Amino acid sequence: MSTKNLELYLNDHLAGSVGARELLSHLVKTFREESLGSFFQDLDREIEAKQAILRDLMGRIGVPESSVRQTAAWVAEKISRFKLGLGVSESDPMGLFESLEGLVLGTFGQHSLWAALGKAAPQIPSWAEVDFERLGREARALSDRVEERRLELARQVLVADSKIAAQS
Repeated sequence: MSTKNLELYLNDHLAGSVGARELLSHLVKTFREESLGSFFQDLDREIEAKQAILRDLMGRIGVPESSVRQTAAWVAEKISRFKLGLGVSESDPMGLFESLEGLVLGTFGQHSLWAALGKAAPQIPSWAEVDFERLGREARALSDRVEERRLELARQVLVADSKIAAQS
């Protein structure tokens, strides 16, 4: 049986976590003087821990890390930073809002990863003792925390100072 699909899937998620951690590194520096700085630092630590678990799972079944995918994720993060206008500020928080939205999608993707791997695990003996349900719950809670921060900005970013707000 070919493991090509599993290798691609695991490497795609690993690359996504590399991109997320690169973005978080920038956000930690940008917001180091604010409460958001510690929020992003905590988020980075959690993603780093799950990244280590993913790498361990890959190692258990002999899946090599794809440096090409990780490099592509790194480059994509740099391009998205330009698009998002990061060095965001309180006067123009759209870049922060979209960064949080990307992190919500990524952390929810992590939840989906653990759910899918939990379904595959019975066929992979070296994964038998991994608690994929717990990992999924933790990823969902993480996604919910990021979403809460994103929604705190929604009104300010999406309607404040706009013609829509004036028409209300």
